Amino acid sequence: MTATQTQGLLAADRAQSWWLLSRLFLERPESGLLQDLMADLADVPDGSGLDREVQALRQCLEGEESQTLQQQLMVEYTRLFRGIKEGFGPPPPFESLYRGEGLMSNTAQSARAHYLEAGFGEIVPEAGPQDHLGAELRFLSLLCYREAEGWQAGDPDQALTRRDAQMRFLEQHLMGWLPDYVRRIGVENQQPFYRAVVDLTLAFAKQVEADLEDELDAIQVA
Repeated sequence: MTATQTQGLLAADRAQSWWLLSRLFLERPESGLLQDLMADLADVPDGSGLDREVQALRQCLEGEESQTLQQQLMVEYTRLFRGIKEGFGPPPPFESLYRGEGLMSNTAQSARAHYLEAGFGEIVPEAGPQDHLGAELRFLSLLCYREAEGWQAGDPDQALTRRDAQMRFLEQHLMGWLPDYVRRIGVENQQPFYRAVVDLTLAFAKQVEADLEDELDAIQVA
């Protein structure tokens, strides 16, 4: 396998992982989503660097009868992510809120500017302001998919442009607020499932950020 093919496969794997993580913040925890999650977790190899987070999430899914777990998670999903009313769970997962701003702030506009620069419009219109965590994760998935397309087409310039966009978005947006958000959910959660979800999301984001830097260094040396 050539170095270009390897880069394409890595980008495609990241795209799939970001997409699944985005679903966990955008979709109600119905049986189809939970089954998809179980299948994907089963495919994560040992030694991935995410063993602790993956195992914690597996244990949550295996610890209850499926219908009981689904009912419990439906309530928790609404409480943690929908922002029904003040005092009923944490603020919903919008970057602007966790940076101490109001909705539709400069932060939200900046996130949307990244999307437009990459050739996208609204990433998840039904999420509301597009600095929603699910929208940001899905944007990274789309960038990875486009990067993979570039490697597969023998167009490293396109691939590296998409990779640069990922690194800038991680630095300027996601990693600037995700750690604080994860800490807040750690305090607010009443079901270990969503604590495991946010822990895995942060661990994966940190791993991707480090891997992108290492891979870029390797490409430059080559």
